[in-house]
Amino acid sequence: MAVAVSSFAAMANVMRDFGMNTAMAQGVADIAGRSFPLVSPLVGMLGTSITGSTAASNIFFGGFQMGVAQRFGLSGTAVGAAQVVGCTAGEMICPFNALTISSGLGLKGEEGRLMRRMLPSVALYAVLAMVGSFLDISYLSR
Repeated sequence: MAVAVSSFAAMANVMRDFGMNTAMAQGVADIAGRSFPLVSPLVGMLGTSITGSTAASNIFFGGFQMGVAQRFGLSGTAVGAAQVVGCTAGEMICPFNALTISSGLGLKGEEGRLMRRMLPSVALYAVLAMVGSFLDISYLSR
């Protein structure tokens, strides 16, 4: 576990040092504009579904999220919270987690079916996270 976290942290430093976070923040800010609070939890969700770890998603995309927050003058705390809320949705559709639970339940080979069964729940959770984050970031955290 320590090797994985160290690797994620090293990659996050490379991303920061080479300006990748800034470039991504500028691009997403230009595309999403003031609707970024709707996108913020989806970034966390994507990161966790790919990496299998909330910590890794936060390490990779925390700097990016803060870059967008600063660009629009948004609360970094609220944007960070949206990132973490999105991460929990990503945990639900992470292939590694599907493999782990399928193995634990003796459902070998059923990972795809398990993930498909989770999609409606993930979609509902994502919509609620997007709306909640938008309200929090845009209105409550000013």
